[in-house]
Amino acid sequence: MREPIVRLFISASQAQNAAAALLAAQFAPGRVHLVSAPSPSDHASLDEITASVMAGYVLRSRARVLAERILGGCSLVVVHPPFGSAGLAIRTLESFGATESGLASAVEPSRAWDEAAPLSSALALPVRWNQPTPLSNMLCLPALKKSRPGFLGDLYPHTLSMSDVIGMPVLCSVGAPLSRLLGLKLLKQGAAPLSSTLGLKLLRQGAAPLSKALGLKLLSRNPAPLSSLFGLPALCRAG
Repeated sequence: MREPIVRLFISASQAQNAAAALLAAQFAPGRVHLVSAPSPSDHASLDEITASVMAGYVLRSRARVLAERILGGCSLVVVHPPFGSAGLAIRTLESFGATESGLASAVEPSRAWDEAAPLSSALALPVRWNQPTPLSNMLCLPALKKSRPGFLGDLYPHTLSMSDVIGMPVLCSVGAPLSRLLGLKLLKQGAAPLSSTLGLKLLRQGAAPLSKALGLKLLSRNPAPLSSLFGLPALCRAG
């Protein structure tokens, strides 16, 4: 749930009129919460008023501050606006003389930006790190892994490695396991096996075979051939 909009009013009638205007503006009753200032005869405590404010889905720490203002004679309206209607809610509340809520807005601390190290600045990481294993520390993983007794230790009595995960031995007695797996020879007599497989000549007499194959000129007097090809300007002015 998004943070609600809270506004204080000096008089209870202002708060009541503001809440009524919000309901008239098609805000659902469950999205508008009114807490009026208690009368002296109510003998309401700060905890009771805090609970009333929290009933409008306001955090306890914020509700405590608002309750102190309500205990001093102010009235409160809490609005949970649907998406896109926050501006309407604020304008409606302020049209009835709403005052500041008395709550400090959360401000994100600014980060120092170093033009010489943009990636480190964006990730809020130091350029140099004294940690010998930064990735392990970031992922909360040990740099060295020993065999663990217990459940996993019974399944894997030795160190669990990538070879164990994919079911391949760390060392293989076969001299060329990948070539044998793919059914390929380790050595071939042909000097250009790829060209022979694709039926291409290793050398061609043409000076620019790719340009001839695509029907393009090797040299062009056009200073911006790509822009001309797509009908785009070489330079664009910012609007």
